[in-house]
Amino acid sequence: MLASLWPLLHLGAMGFAVSLAISGFMIAAGVGDIPNTRSNHKSATPTSGGLGLVAGLGMIGLGAGLFYPQLGLGTEFSYLLILSFIISALGLFDDVVEGRTLVKFAVILGVAVLAVRIIGPPKALPMGAYEIALPYSLGLIGAVLWIFVCVNGVNFMDGANGFMSSFMLIASAALAMLAMTVGAMTAAVLAGALMVGLLGFLPYNFRRNAEIFCGDVGSLLAGFLFAVASLMLVNETPNVPMLYVGPILLLPFLADIFMTMLSRLKRRENLLAAHSTHLYQRLIRKGWSHAKVSYIYTGAGLLCANIAVFAVFSGMIGSFWLLLLLALVAGAVKVGVERRIKD
Repeated sequence: MLASLWPLLHLGAMGFAVSLAISGFMIAAGVGDIPNTRSNHKSATPTSGGLGLVAGLGMIGLGAGLFYPQLGLGTEFSYLLILSFIISALGLFDDVVEGRTLVKFAVILGVAVLAVRIIGPPKALPMGAYEIALPYSLGLIGAVLWIFVCVNGVNFMDGANGFMSSFMLIASAALAMLAMTVGAMTAAVLAGALMVGLLGFLPYNFRRNAEIFCGDVGSLLAGFLFAVASLMLVNETPNVPMLYVGPILLLPFLADIFMTMLSRLKRRENLLAAHSTHLYQRLIRKGWSHAKVSYIYTGAGLLCANIAVFAVFSGMIGSFWLLLLLALVAGAVKVGVERRIKD
């Protein structure tokens, strides 16, 4: 791990510098966001800050290929970079010309299938002291759904100043650190690229009056990079059950997404229709500041990151019951907060 530290730091510094520069440039040259009834903002703001993440990822991919072939990232890394740029292009198109939701979902699903075929689906479901072998088809479906949920979920949760970017910064940093610890280099570089890209974007976004938003080009890429990095972590550590690392790190977002989806199903709403009923959106409408909401979710993300690190080093990460317990607690917290703000 120590031998790889300098190359990773060098690549990270290059990715951060490029993301910082491009995100700043796009404040003047970016695509404007016109607020509507669902928006948490009142004035038009550029939404192409995610191009900084794209540029940072491209610089890291280029630098890894030119300067550090000894990292042994393999062909999977190159193919996943290509798919990342396809996802980013889809997001940019949606920022410029708001496309049809079903077409967008279809493209994301197709890219997810290709990504899982490149990485390989999970082969087993850890259950603590033992594991359940997964047929190839079942592992494939589960992994594709994981990518699809991450991509769309992070996109749904990108709606407040510094909110998505600060939370995903914590999650990607924890994922990169754990991947480095167990020697999963491809996962570490992918998660690290997301981390430094968000670091370059965050100074312009996490402020009272955000100068730029990530847009679909950035939020779709962030969800995709996190999802494939967590799957690569599983693929690169066949002797360590790391399948639940990604879900634990993303749990505050996942709880908000799935509980909101269940509420909408209960009200018989169209799940494809745009809405503003996520918990973080309701808190903002109640008068909470963007910064306060972002701090609370980021704090929850930091707590989940510490739980994931503890679970890996204690050997509990393979416990399905730990994941289930955490999910139930997250759901109960969401319900409790919703009832309180309703009262």
